[in-house]
Amino acid sequence: MQVYIGGIPIISSQRLPGKESLLIFLSGCDFRCPFCYASHILDFKPEIQEDIRHIKRQISDVRDQVSAVVLTGGEPLMQRGALLQLIKHSKELEIYIGIETNGSKPDILKEILQEGIDYVSMDLKAPFEEKLLQKTTRAGTFFRPASRLVSDLKESLAILKQFQDRIDLEFKTTIVPSLMFRKEDLMQIAAEIREIDAVWVFQRFRNEFVKDSRFSRLESPALDFLQNLRDSMIKEYPNLRIEIRDEPNPQIAVPENMTPEE
Repeated sequence: MQVYIGGIPIISSQRLPGKESLLIFLSGCDFRCPFCYASHILDFKPEIQEDIRHIKRQISDVRDQVSAVVLTGGEPLMQRGALLQLIKHSKELEIYIGIETNGSKPDILKEILQEGIDYVSMDLKAPFEEKLLQKTTRAGTFFRPASRLVSDLKESLAILKQFQDRIDLEFKTTIVPSLMFRKEDLMQIAAEIREIDAVWVFQRFRNEFVKDSRFSRLESPALDFLQNLRDSMIKEYPNLRIEIRDEPNPQIAVPENMTPEE
């Protein structure tokens, strides 16, 4: 089986706090977020196909160096067959296995949860309101309008709630100046997840490698600003567990046969 790989796997100690993790970047994404740092891996391109056996060998080769494998992207749920094989291989090696997703494929999300995945991180790009969600993700099309996307994301959230006792669960929201930064918008997200046992991460926007060049001119929000947002959310919903992270965007190492888009 061939798998579309967006970059050379890297080992990171920042993605999962407390765990050395092998990050595997799967290409393809149905979102076009203007602040995305991985715009060169959003599409499926013939030149970035890799035999999945090679990826499995890479996992096996580092099994003594890492305590987790994280399948990220892009949007890894767009490659269902490869995803299931990599999950199965990691579990056979008894390696903690996680996935990062935008939540747009609830059926596949449920399937991998039933396979016994250990960790899910779901990006909550914006509240479930069509206009802002479309502005943030640029994902709505004639064939899949923003209203359908809202429905799919809500379904994914409901599925994660069903599995919350069996997995480590995390939600991530990138705080982006001029786009996703208002307290009232975040409060809408807080209301959706307040009864789910998860960590909610406020990720500080970084302007490196962003898809839309206009966002490269934006400054990162001050950490004090993020802390004030966190305090406001917890004041309204005291049970929320909110963390602030300020990790740099990973510079995804591109395979030699792939030229990143400018």
